[in-house]
Amino acid sequence: MKVFTKISALICGVIFSSNLSAQWVELDLGSDRNIDQVEFIDASNGYLIAKSGLGSAGYGGVYKTTDAGSSWSNVFVLDNSDPNNFTSISVVDANTCFASQYSGDILRTLDGGTSWDTLVTGLNNYIIDLYFLDINIGFATADFGIVIRTTDGGTTWSTTTLIAPDYLSAIQFTDATTGYIVGTSGMPGATGTIYKTTDAGANWSDISPSLNYSHLNNLSFVDNNTGFAVGSVGYILKTTDGGMNWNMTNSGTVNHLFGVSFFDSQNGMAAGDNGTIVKTTDGGDTWTDVSYDPNWLNSVAYVDVNTAFVVGYDGLILTLDSPTAVNNLKAGSQLDVYPNPAINELTIALQNEDQVIEIVDITGKILISLKIDSATTIEISKLKRGVYFVRCKHKNSIAIKKFVKE
Repeated sequence: MKVFTKISALICGVIFSSNLSAQWVELDLGSDRNIDQVEFIDASNGYLIAKSGLGSAGYGGVYKTTDAGSSWSNVFVLDNSDPNNFTSISVVDANTCFASQYSGDILRTLDGGTSWDTLVTGLNNYIIDLYFLDINIGFATADFGIVIRTTDGGTTWSTTTLIAPDYLSAIQFTDATTGYIVGTSGMPGATGTIYKTTDAGANWSDISPSLNYSHLNNLSFVDNNTGFAVGSVGYILKTTDGGMNWNMTNSGTVNHLFGVSFFDSQNGMAAGDNGTIVKTTDGGDTWTDVSYDPNWLNSVAYVDVNTAFVVGYDGLILTLDSPTAVNNLKAGSQLDVYPNPAINELTIALQNEDQVIEIVDITGKILISLKIDSATTIEISKLKRGVYFVRCKHKNSIAIKKFVKE
Protein backbone atom coordinates (compact mmCIF):
# COMPACT_ATOMS: atom_id res chain seq x y z
CA MET A 1 0.00 0.00 0.00
CA LYS A 2 1.09 3.52 -0.64
CA VAL A 3 2.42 5.25 2.40
CA PHE A 4 1.22 8.76 2.85
CA THR A 5 -0.60 9.96 5.34
CA LYS A 6 -4.93 12.22 8.96
CA ILE A 7 -8.66 16.10 13.26
CA SER A 8 -12.15 16.84 14.79
CA ALA A 9 -14.57 19.45 13.57
CA LEU A 10 -15.58 20.27 17.11
CA ILE A 11 -13.91 18.55 20.07
CA CYS A 12 -10.47 16.99 20.35
CA GLY A 13 -10.16 14.56 23.23
CA VAL A 14 -6.53 14.09 24.20
CA ILE A 15 -4.96 11.14 25.94
CA PHE A 16 -1.50 11.17 27.54
CA SER A 17 0.44 8.35 29.13
CA SER A 18 3.43 9.40 31.19
CA ASN A 19 5.48 6.36 30.24
CA LEU A 20 5.19 7.07 26.51
CA SER A 21 6.86 9.78 24.47
CA ALA A 22 3.66 10.42 22.52
CA GLN A 23 0.18 11.92 22.73
CA TRP A 24 -2.78 10.80 20.65
CA VAL A 25 -5.59 13.08 19.60
CA GLU A 26 -8.81 11.31 18.56
CA LEU A 27 -10.39 12.88 15.49
CA ASP A 28 -13.94 12.95 14.15
CA LEU A 29 -14.90 11.70 10.70
CA GLY A 30 -18.60 12.29 11.27
CA SER A 31 -19.24 8.59 10.67
CA ASP A 32 -18.88 5.39 12.71
CA ARG A 33 -17.98 3.30 9.66
CA ASN A 34 -14.91 1.10 9.75
CA ILE A 35 -11.98 2.85 8.06
CA ASP A 36 -9.70 0.60 6.03
CA GLN A 37 -7.04 2.91 4.65
CA VAL A 38 -5.78 6.49 4.78
CA GLU A 39 -3.31 8.34 2.56
CA PHE A 40 -1.98 11.88 2.75
CA ILE A 41 0.13 13.57 0.08
CA ASP A 42 1.15 16.38 2.44
CA ALA A 43 0.18 17.71 5.86
CA SER A 44 -3.13 19.13 4.61
CA ASN A 45 -4.50 16.93 1.83
CA GLY A 46 -5.62 13.35 2.32
CA TYR A 47 -8.18 10.69 1.46
CA LEU A 48 -9.56 7.64 3.26
CA ILE A 49 -12.01 4.83 2.54
CA ALA A 50 -14.75 3.69 4.93
CA LYS A 51 -17.01 0.66 4.62
CA SER A 52 -20.76 0.81 4.04
CA GLY A 53 -23.17 -1.45 5.90
CA LEU A 54 -26.14 -1.47 8.23
CA GLY A 55 -26.07 -0.82 11.97
CA SER A 56 -23.70 2.14 12.28
CA ALA A 57 -24.09 5.87 11.90
CA GLY A 58 -22.95 7.67 8.77
CA TYR A 59 -22.04 6.47 5.32
CA GLY A 60 -19.20 4.54 3.78
CA GLY A 61 -17.25 5.62 0.72
CA VAL A 62 -14.35 7.91 -0.03
CA TYR A 63 -13.65 10.86 2.29
CA LYS A 64 -11.37 13.81 1.64
CA THR A 65 -9.77 16.52 3.76
CA THR A 66 -7.91 19.64 2.66
CA ASP A 67 -7.32 21.10 6.12
CA ALA A 68 -5.20 18.49 7.89
CA GLY A 69 -8.27 16.52 8.93
CA SER A 70 -10.15 19.33 10.69
CA SER A 71 -13.08 18.58 8.38
CA TRP A 72 -13.93 15.71 6.05
CA SER A 73 -16.10 15.59 2.93
CA ASN A 74 -17.68 12.35 1.75
CA VAL A 75 -16.73 12.81 -1.91
CA PHE A 76 -18.09 9.41 -2.96
CA VAL A 77 -21.01 8.13 -0.91
CA LEU A 78 -21.79 4.42 -0.67
CA ASP A 79 -25.36 3.60 0.25
CA ASN A 80 -25.46 1.50 3.40
CA SER A 81 -27.15 -1.33 1.51
CA ASP A 82 -24.43 -1.36 -1.18
CA PRO A 83 -22.07 -4.34 -0.68
CA ASN A 84 -19.59 -3.07 -3.30
CA ASN A 85 -17.22 -1.63 -0.74
CA PHE A 86 -13.90 -0.01 -1.46
CA THR A 87 -10.81 -2.14 -0.86
CA SER A 88 -7.90 0.23 -1.42
CA ILE A 89 -6.96 3.76 -2.47
CA SER A 90 -3.94 5.30 -4.14
CA VAL A 91 -3.49 9.07 -4.05
CA VAL A 92 -1.31 10.73 -6.69
CA ASP A 93 -1.91 14.39 -5.88
CA ALA A 94 -4.54 16.62 -4.24
CA ASN A 95 -6.91 16.16 -7.19
CA THR A 96 -6.11 12.61 -8.36
CA CYS A 97 -7.21 9.56 -6.42
CA PHE A 98 -7.89 5.96 -7.45
CA ALA A 99 -10.13 3.67 -5.39
CA SER A 100 -10.72 -0.05 -6.00
CA GLN A 101 -13.89 -2.01 -5.22
CA TYR A 102 -14.97 -5.57 -4.50
CA SER A 103 -16.43 -5.76 -8.01
CA GLY A 104 -12.96 -5.54 -9.55
CA ASP A 105 -13.58 -2.06 -10.93
CA ILE A 106 -11.57 1.04 -10.03
CA LEU A 107 -12.94 4.55 -9.60
CA ARG A 108 -10.84 7.58 -10.53
CA THR A 109 -11.20 11.27 -9.78
CA LEU A 110 -9.09 13.96 -11.46
CA ASP A 111 -10.82 16.92 -9.80
CA GLY A 112 -10.55 16.23 -6.10
CA GLY A 113 -13.64 14.04 -5.86
CA THR A 114 -16.15 16.28 -7.64
CA SER A 115 -16.60 13.65 -10.35
CA TRP A 116 -15.58 10.00 -10.69
CA ASP A 117 -14.92 7.73 -13.67
CA THR A 118 -15.37 3.96 -13.53
CA LEU A 119 -12.35 2.11 -14.89
CA VAL A 120 -13.13 -1.44 -15.99
CA THR A 121 -10.27 -3.84 -15.25
CA GLY A 122 -11.90 -6.94 -16.74
CA LEU A 123 -11.47 -8.84 -13.49
CA ASN A 124 -14.27 -10.92 -12.00
CA ASN A 125 -12.62 -11.10 -8.59
CA TYR A 126 -12.02 -8.29 -6.17
CA ILE A 127 -8.94 -6.08 -6.04
CA ILE A 128 -6.94 -6.32 -2.82
CA ASP A 129 -4.46 -3.46 -3.13
CA LEU A 130 -3.72 -0.59 -5.49
CA TYR A 131 -0.60 1.49 -6.18
CA PHE A 132 -0.14 4.33 -8.69
CA LEU A 133 3.31 5.76 -9.36
CA ASP A 134 1.82 8.74 -11.19
CA ILE A 135 -1.36 9.69 -13.01
CA ASN A 136 -0.72 7.07 -15.72
CA ILE A 137 1.24 4.11 -14.34
CA GLY A 138 -0.47 1.92 -11.77
CA PHE A 139 -0.59 -1.62 -10.43
CA ALA A 140 -3.10 -3.69 -8.50
CA THR A 141 -3.20 -7.07 -6.82
CA ALA A 142 -6.34 -9.18 -7.00
CA ASP A 143 -7.66 -12.38 -5.50
CA PHE A 144 -6.07 -15.68 -6.58
CA GLY A 145 -2.60 -14.18 -7.05
CA ILE A 146 -3.35 -11.85 -9.96
CA VAL A 147 -1.31 -8.69 -10.67
CA ILE A 148 -2.54 -6.15 -13.23
CA ARG A 149 -0.90 -3.05 -14.71
CA THR A 150 -1.95 0.12 -16.54
CA THR A 151 0.10 2.74 -18.36
CA ASP A 152 -2.77 5.02 -19.41
CA GLY A 153 -4.32 6.03 -16.14
CA GLY A 154 -6.53 2.95 -15.84
CA THR A 155 -8.29 3.15 -19.19
CA THR A 156 -6.81 -0.23 -20.14
CA TRP A 157 -5.30 -2.97 -17.99
CA SER A 158 -3.12 -6.00 -18.65
CA THR A 159 -2.37 -8.98 -16.46
CA THR A 160 1.35 -8.93 -15.76
CA THR A 161 1.65 -12.22 -13.93
CA LEU A 162 -0.19 -14.80 -11.87
CA ILE A 163 1.28 -15.69 -8.50
CA ALA A 164 -1.27 -18.40 -7.80
CA PRO A 165 -2.73 -19.17 -5.41
CA ASP A 166 -1.16 -16.57 -3.12
CA TYR A 167 -3.14 -13.84 -1.38
CA LEU A 168 -1.28 -10.63 -2.28
CA SER A 169 -1.97 -8.25 0.58
CA ALA A 170 -0.01 -5.15 -0.45
CA ILE A 171 1.99 -3.76 -3.36
CA GLN A 172 4.42 -0.84 -3.59
CA PHE A 173 6.76 0.46 -6.29
CA THR A 174 9.87 2.47 -5.48
CA ASP A 175 10.44 3.59 -9.09
CA ALA A 176 9.08 2.82 -12.56
CA THR A 177 10.66 -0.65 -12.69
CA THR A 178 11.19 -1.82 -9.09
CA GLY A 179 8.28 -3.06 -7.02
CA TYR A 180 7.47 -5.32 -4.09
CA ILE A 181 4.49 -7.43 -2.99
CA VAL A 182 3.81 -9.09 0.35
CA GLY A 183 1.14 -11.66 1.09
CA THR A 184 0.39 -15.19 2.16
CA SER A 185 1.04 -18.45 0.38
CA GLY A 186 -2.08 -20.33 -0.63
CA MET A 187 -0.36 -23.66 -0.10
CA PRO A 188 -1.10 -25.86 2.93
CA GLY A 189 0.61 -24.49 6.03
CA ALA A 190 0.29 -20.93 4.68
CA THR A 191 3.38 -18.77 5.17
CA GLY A 192 4.24 -15.17 4.44
CA THR A 193 5.53 -14.43 0.95
CA ILE A 194 7.47 -11.53 -0.60
CA TYR A 195 7.90 -10.91 -4.32
CA LYS A 196 10.03 -8.42 -6.25
CA THR A 197 10.07 -7.13 -9.83
CA THR A 198 12.81 -5.15 -11.58
CA ASP A 199 11.09 -4.96 -14.97
CA ALA A 200 7.91 -3.01 -14.20
CA GLY A 201 5.94 -6.08 -13.22
CA ALA A 202 6.59 -8.25 -16.26
CA ASN A 203 8.20 -10.84 -14.00
CA TRP A 204 8.17 -11.38 -10.25
CA SER A 205 10.78 -13.23 -8.19
CA ASP A 206 10.06 -14.93 -4.88
CA ILE A 207 12.38 -13.31 -2.30
CA SER A 208 10.64 -14.69 0.77
CA PRO A 209 13.04 -15.31 3.66
CA SER A 210 13.23 -18.72 5.29
CA LEU A 211 11.55 -17.64 8.51
CA ASN A 212 8.73 -19.28 10.41
CA TYR A 213 5.82 -16.86 10.08
CA SER A 214 2.29 -17.19 8.73
CA HIS A 215 0.96 -13.99 7.17
CA LEU A 216 2.41 -10.73 5.86
CA ASN A 217 -0.13 -7.91 5.65
CA ASN A 218 1.63 -4.73 4.59
CA LEU A 219 4.91 -3.14 3.56
CA SER A 220 6.70 0.20 3.48
CA PHE A 221 9.78 0.88 1.35
CA VAL A 222 11.65 4.18 1.64
CA ASP A 223 13.89 3.51 -1.38
CA ASN A 224 14.86 0.64 -3.68
CA ASN A 225 16.82 -1.12 -0.96
CA THR A 226 15.36 -0.31 2.46
CA GLY A 227 11.95 -1.64 3.36
CA PHE A 228 9.81 -3.17 6.08
CA ALA A 229 7.03 -5.77 6.11
CA VAL A 230 4.56 -6.47 8.94
CA GLY A 231 2.31 -9.41 9.67
CA SER A 232 0.94 -11.91 12.14
CA VAL A 233 1.89 -12.09 15.84
CA GLY A 234 3.84 -8.85 15.74
CA TYR A 235 6.28 -9.79 12.98
CA ILE A 236 8.25 -6.89 11.50
CA LEU A 237 10.84 -7.75 8.85
CA LYS A 238 13.51 -5.39 7.52
CA THR A 239 15.73 -5.40 4.44
CA THR A 240 18.54 -3.01 3.50
CA ASP A 241 19.63 -4.72 0.30
CA GLY A 242 16.51 -4.79 -1.85
CA GLY A 243 15.09 -7.97 -0.35
CA MET A 244 18.11 -10.23 -0.77
CA ASN A 245 18.19 -10.59 3.01
CA TRP A 246 15.50 -10.02 5.64
CA ASN A 247 15.95 -9.67 9.38
CA MET A 248 13.30 -10.04 12.06
CA THR A 249 13.08 -7.03 14.37
CA ASN A 250 11.73 -7.21 17.91
CA SER A 251 8.45 -5.28 17.80
CA GLY A 252 7.64 -6.05 21.42
CA THR A 253 4.13 -7.27 20.60
CA VAL A 254 2.47 -10.53 19.62
CA ASN A 255 -0.61 -8.81 18.21
CA HIS A 256 -1.25 -8.94 14.47
CA LEU A 257 -0.02 -5.87 12.57
CA PHE A 258 -1.92 -4.57 9.53
CA GLY A 259 -0.48 -1.15 8.77
CA VAL A 260 3.06 0.20 8.52
CA SER A 261 4.51 3.51 7.37
CA PHE A 262 8.04 4.95 7.24
CA PHE A 263 8.76 8.49 6.08
CA ASP A 264 12.53 7.87 6.07
CA SER A 265 14.89 5.02 6.85
CA GLN A 266 14.82 5.67 10.61
CA ASN A 267 11.29 6.75 11.55
CA GLY A 268 8.36 4.38 11.24
CA MET A 269 5.18 3.19 12.85
CA ALA A 270 3.06 0.03 12.70
CA ALA A 271 -0.47 -0.69 13.97
CA GLY A 272 -2.83 -3.63 14.33
CA ASP A 273 -5.40 -5.37 16.47
CA ASN A 274 -6.12 -4.63 20.14
CA GLY A 275 -5.19 -1.00 19.50
CA THR A 276 -1.54 -1.90 19.05
CA ILE A 277 0.74 0.90 17.83
CA VAL A 278 4.52 0.63 17.87
CA LYS A 279 7.01 3.29 16.83
CA THR A 280 10.71 3.31 15.92
CA THR A 281 13.20 6.16 15.55
CA ASP A 282 16.26 4.02 14.81
CA GLY A 283 15.31 2.11 11.68
CA GLY A 284 13.55 -0.71 13.49
CA ASP A 285 16.37 -1.68 15.83
CA THR A 286 14.06 -0.88 18.74
CA TRP A 287 10.31 -0.29 18.95
CA THR A 288 8.32 1.67 21.54
CA ASP A 289 4.74 0.81 22.48
CA VAL A 290 2.53 3.87 21.88
CA SER A 291 -0.80 2.00 21.79
CA TYR A 292 -4.09 3.85 22.21
CA ASP A 293 -7.16 1.75 23.03
CA PRO A 294 -8.28 -1.84 22.32
CA ASN A 295 -9.68 -1.15 18.87
CA TRP A 296 -8.84 -2.74 15.53
CA LEU A 297 -6.39 -0.50 13.64
CA ASN A 298 -5.94 -0.94 9.88
CA SER A 299 -3.73 1.73 8.39
CA VAL A 300 -0.91 4.11 9.29
CA ALA A 301 0.33 7.26 7.54
CA TYR A 302 3.49 8.88 8.87
CA VAL A 303 3.88 12.46 7.60
CA ASP A 304 7.03 13.60 9.39
CA VAL A 305 8.74 13.29 12.76
CA ASN A 306 6.04 15.39 14.40
CA THR A 307 2.84 13.95 12.96
CA ALA A 308 1.42 10.52 12.16
CA PHE A 309 -2.12 9.25 11.60
CA VAL A 310 -3.75 5.90 12.38
CA VAL A 311 -7.24 4.70 11.37
CA GLY A 312 -9.40 1.74 12.29
CA TYR A 313 -12.82 0.41 13.22
CA ASP A 314 -15.83 2.49 14.31
CA GLY A 315 -14.64 5.60 12.46
CA LEU A 316 -11.53 5.92 14.60
CA ILE A 317 -8.93 8.44 13.41
CA LEU A 318 -5.92 9.26 15.57
CA THR A 319 -3.17 11.79 15.07
CA LEU A 320 0.14 11.68 16.85
CA ASP A 321 1.56 15.04 17.92
CA SER A 322 5.15 15.65 18.92
CA PRO A 323 5.74 15.64 22.69
CA THR A 324 7.65 18.89 22.21
CA ALA A 325 4.48 20.55 20.97
CA VAL A 326 2.07 19.39 23.68
CA ASN A 327 2.92 17.99 27.10
CA ASN A 328 1.00 16.24 29.90
CA LEU A 329 -2.31 16.42 28.07
CA LYS A 330 -5.54 15.26 29.67
CA ALA A 331 -9.15 15.14 28.56
CA GLY A 332 -9.90 18.85 28.50
CA SER A 333 -12.08 21.78 27.69
CA GLN A 334 -14.19 21.89 24.58
CA LEU A 335 -12.51 23.90 21.86
CA ASP A 336 -13.12 24.91 18.26
CA VAL A 337 -11.04 26.99 15.86
CA TYR A 338 -12.08 28.51 12.53
CA PRO A 339 -11.60 29.16 9.72
CA ASN A 340 -9.22 26.29 9.12
CA PRO A 341 -7.04 26.85 7.13
CA ALA A 342 -6.74 30.49 8.24
CA ILE A 343 -4.99 33.46 6.63
CA ASN A 344 -5.10 36.63 8.74
CA GLU A 345 -7.48 35.92 11.61
CA LEU A 346 -8.40 32.87 13.69
CA THR A 347 -11.48 32.57 15.88
CA ILE A 348 -11.18 30.41 19.00
CA ALA A 349 -14.45 29.24 20.57
CA LEU A 350 -14.50 27.81 24.08
CA GLN A 351 -17.11 26.05 26.17
CA ASN A 352 -15.78 27.46 29.45
CA GLU A 353 -14.96 31.06 30.24
CA ASP A 354 -11.73 32.59 31.53
CA GLN A 355 -9.21 30.25 29.94
CA VAL A 356 -5.59 30.59 28.84
CA ILE A 357 -4.92 29.76 25.20
CA GLU A 358 -1.56 29.38 23.49
CA ILE A 359 -0.55 29.21 19.84
CA VAL A 360 2.28 26.69 19.55
CA ASP A 361 4.40 25.73 16.54
CA ILE A 362 5.46 22.17 15.70
CA THR A 363 8.68 22.52 17.72
CA GLY A 364 6.71 23.35 20.87
CA LYS A 365 7.58 27.05 20.91
CA ILE A 366 4.79 29.24 22.34
CA LEU A 367 4.15 32.10 19.91
CA ILE A 368 1.00 33.63 21.41
CA SER A 369 -0.40 33.37 24.94
CA LEU A 370 -3.45 35.16 26.34
CA LYS A 371 -6.53 34.71 28.54
CA ILE A 372 -9.87 34.78 26.74
CA ASP A 373 -13.60 34.37 27.39
CA SER A 374 -15.98 32.50 25.08
CA ALA A 375 -15.27 33.16 21.38
CA THR A 376 -12.32 35.42 20.54
CA THR A 377 -10.76 36.36 17.20
CA ILE A 378 -6.99 36.84 17.17
CA GLU A 379 -4.59 38.23 14.58
CA ILE A 380 -2.27 35.62 12.99
CA SER A 381 -1.14 37.40 9.82
CA LYS A 382 2.47 37.55 11.07
CA LEU A 383 2.69 33.76 11.47
CA LYS A 384 4.53 31.93 8.71
CA ARG A 385 2.63 29.42 6.57
CA GLY A 386 2.47 25.98 8.16
CA VAL A 387 0.88 23.82 10.85
CA TYR A 388 0.21 25.20 14.35
CA PHE A 389 -1.64 24.13 17.51
CA VAL A 390 -4.10 25.98 19.72
CA ARG A 391 -3.57 24.80 23.29
CA CYS A 392 -6.29 25.63 25.79
CA LYS A 393 -5.69 25.48 29.57
CA HIS A 394 -8.55 25.44 32.06
CA LYS A 395 -8.07 24.43 35.71
CA ASN A 396 -6.44 20.99 35.59
CA SER A 397 -7.23 20.14 31.97
CA ILE A 398 -5.76 20.91 28.58
CA ALA A 399 -7.32 20.61 25.11
CA ILE A 400 -5.57 21.03 21.77
CA LYS A 401 -6.60 21.74 18.19
CA LYS A 402 -4.45 21.78 15.07
CA PHE A 403 -4.85 24.44 12.38
CA VAL A 404 -3.13 25.39 9.13
CA LYS A 405 -1.89 28.95 8.48
CA GLU A 406 -1.92 29.82 4.78
